[in-house]
Amino acid sequence: MIERYIHHLRVERPAADETVTGGRARLGEKFPRAALRRMTHLGLLVGSALDGLALGPDDALVYATTFAETRALEDYLATFPTPSPMLFQTSIHPSAVQQVLIARQQPLTRFWPMTGRRRRPPGKHRRTRTGIDGLNRMRHLFLRPANPLRRLALEFSAEHRLQPDDPAWRDLLAAIEQRPATGVSDFEERRWFSFKKTPTILKGEARVSTERGLSLDYPGAEPRTVIIDERGMIVREAGRDTAPPADARASAANLALLHVLRFNLRPLAESFETYGERHGSAWTLALVPRADALRRTLGQITVAGESARCTRNSADRCRRCFISAGRWRKRNE
Repeated sequence: MIERYIHHLRVERPAADETVTGGRARLGEKFPRAALRRMTHLGLLVGSALDGLALGPDDALVYATTFAETRALEDYLATFPTPSPMLFQTSIHPSAVQQVLIARQQPLTRFWPMTGRRRRPPGKHRRTRTGIDGLNRMRHLFLRPANPLRRLALEFSAEHRLQPDDPAWRDLLAAIEQRPATGVSDFEERRWFSFKKTPTILKGEARVSTERGLSLDYPGAEPRTVIIDERGMIVREAGRDTAPPADARASAANLALLHVLRFNLRPLAESFETYGERHGSAWTLALVPRADALRRTLGQITVAGESARCTRNSADRCRRCFISAGRWRKRNE
């Protein structure tokens, strides 16, 4: 595990003669009697480890367990129709973690292991250990090399704070300014639904203009075009333009996507706390809404790119991920 991400570590070493019943009674003294009926021994351990900690709004939980235990948790989570804080109240860990999840409106599966059979290394069936960070359910600390660009969300610090006129990003801004006024790129969008285990994948063509905005063309049996600009969003389908119902979360995410693809950092800084990190030509932006209500419903927007190209855009709590898969080119190129 990466040492600089660990702020609190607790190792449980009970007395050699302590029984499971005795350990449960000892740990259970910190929790309401009604909650104990629903708590596993693992839930008691995790809850007692967090007891008394002053968790901040940007803290992440790193949780380590054996592979067998991870499988058991994953199979249990799979029985729920949809992961949500409300379901979590009657779930496997109704402890101090529960209150954190409810307060932040975090889905249960963002905090607990989702490793699965396909994730274990060959020949490591019984002794594999894994860790999951609390802000990305599919990030494995031990099963793959750490990528600082993908783990920026774990630690917001002054060194990552990005200003619109940051000199360290001027070369990238200059390269982006050389792009055509209207650029076209193929894209892939993944959407997660509570009734499906795999995402729905949509592909199409994205056009971004420095003057008009962003349009996403979805081909297929029922083609449609989504147009986004500073005034909002409209959907063009079968020769008709319709405006979707007002949704502050969707509007903020769409407007952020427009500014990100244009790489307009100044408008983003008005509504988001902006953090950035660069490694060679690769870069990552983390956008945290300034408004508390929007932060609870939208979460953090993470954007990754290579040179002057945006390759990935996702929002924590929208269950939607927009991926720009191709290079930006002129319209007829």
